[in-house]
Amino acid sequence: MSLDFLKEEFFRLLERRNFEPDTLTQLRKQSFNQFLEKGFPTQKWENWRFTNLNRLKSKTFRTAGPEDIPDDIPDLEKYKISGINTIVIVNGYFQNKLSSFPEGIIIEPLLDYINSNPEKIDNESPNPFYNLNISFMDSGIAITIKKNTVINKPLRFIYLFTSLQDNVMFSPQIHIICEENSSAQILEQITGNIKGTSFFNLVGTLTLSPNSSLDYSRIIQDNGVSNQFADFNVLQEKDSRFSFFQYSEASKISRLDLNCDLRGEGSECDLMGLSLSDRSNHSDNHIWINHHASHCRSNQFFKSILKNESSGVFNGRTIVHKETQKSDAKQSNKNLLLSKKAVMNSNPQLEIRTEDVKCTHSSTTGELDDDALFYMRSRGLDLPRSQALMVRGFALEELKYVRNKNIYDYLLASLESWLK
Repeated sequence: MSLDFLKEEFFRLLERRNFEPDTLTQLRKQSFNQFLEKGFPTQKWENWRFTNLNRLKSKTFRTAGPEDIPDDIPDLEKYKISGINTIVIVNGYFQNKLSSFPEGIIIEPLLDYINSNPEKIDNESPNPFYNLNISFMDSGIAITIKKNTVINKPLRFIYLFTSLQDNVMFSPQIHIICEENSSAQILEQITGNIKGTSFFNLVGTLTLSPNSSLDYSRIIQDNGVSNQFADFNVLQEKDSRFSFFQYSEASKISRLDLNCDLRGEGSECDLMGLSLSDRSNHSDNHIWINHHASHCRSNQFFKSILKNESSGVFNGRTIVHKETQKSDAKQSNKNLLLSKKAVMNSNPQLEIRTEDVKCTHSSTTGELDDDALFYMRSRGLDLPRSQALMVRGFALEELKYVRNKNIYDYLLASLESWLK
C-alpha cells in the first residue's frame, strides 16, 4: 500500500463523492495532506518501535463501494446476543431493515453530523491512521444520549463482513455524545466471513458531559485475516464515569490507540482489555490517560494470551498534571506466553507532576506455572486439559469486568471456542 497507490484511491474517492459539500471535501484534502507529510509509522518512531507494518504496506486495498453490498440477507443468528438493540452494517453499508433502535437517543448518519458540526472534527493528531480515516471516511454514525436519559438496554454496532474476496479498506467513525445525567451501554462488534485481507481503520470520539456514564465494549473476531486499527479519543467532564473493555481475537495486525482526558473534577475511567493472539499475528495496545483535574480516578488492566509465533505490545501511560490533587491512578498488565516463540513487550508508565496522589503500576509476563500443572495432573487431568483450565482462569480474571451478563456469556462461549 504505497503512498502513490493511496493518492490514486483518494482522488477516485473524491470523484465518486462529488456530491459532498465543499467544506467536507476540503476537510478530506487537508487531512490527507497531513497524512502524506507524516507517512506510515516506522519502527524508528518511539510509539511504534515494536510494531512492524510491512505486512500491511505490502498489500493494496481498494475503498469499499456499492458493489460490496450483498445480494442475500446475512444470517445474524450466530451473532445473537439476547436483550440488546443492534445496528447492522454489512461490508461498510448500513442495513436499516436488520437494525433496531432504543428510545431516548438521537442517531445521525456520519456525513450529516459532520456537515452540521464541522468543528467537531479535529485534524490535529500525532497518529497518521487518524488522518487516513478522516481522508477516506466512508461510513459511521453519531449518537446523542439525551439529557437525564438512562438507556438500560445495550446498543450494538455490528460490522459484519460477508465473503469479501478483494482487499478492501473501511474507514468508519463513531461519535457518541452523552449529555448531562445520561447513561448508556454501547457494544461494537467486528466479525464475519472475511476471505480477502481487509483494512479496518476506525476513529471514535466519545464525549461525556457532567454526571454522565458510558460503558463501551468492543469485540473483534475476524478469523485472524484482517488489519484492525482504532483511535479513540475520550473527553470526560465533572463526575462522569467511563468504562471500556476490548476483547480481541488475533488479527494479522491490530492496534488500539485509546486516549482519555479527565477534564472534570471527580471523573473516573476503567480501561480493560483481553487480547488472544495466535499464529504470527500481532496485537498492540497504546493507552494514554491524562489527569487534568483533581479527585479523578483511573484504572488500566490489560491482559494478553499469546500462542505460536504471535507478538504483542502494551504501552500504558498515565500523566497526572500539576495542581491535580487526590488523583488515584492504577495500571496493570499481565501476559501469558503459551509458546517459546511468542513475544510480548510491556511498558507501563506513570508521569506524576504533583503531590498528594496515589499511583501504582505493575507488569508481569510468563508461562504457565509448572508446579500448578503438576498438581492438576496428579489429580487425574491430562496435560491439555490442565493447560486449558489454567488459561481459562487467567482470562476470566479479565472477563469478569464485563457488566452485562448476556455479553459476558457470549464472550465466555467465544473464549471456550478459542481455547479448543
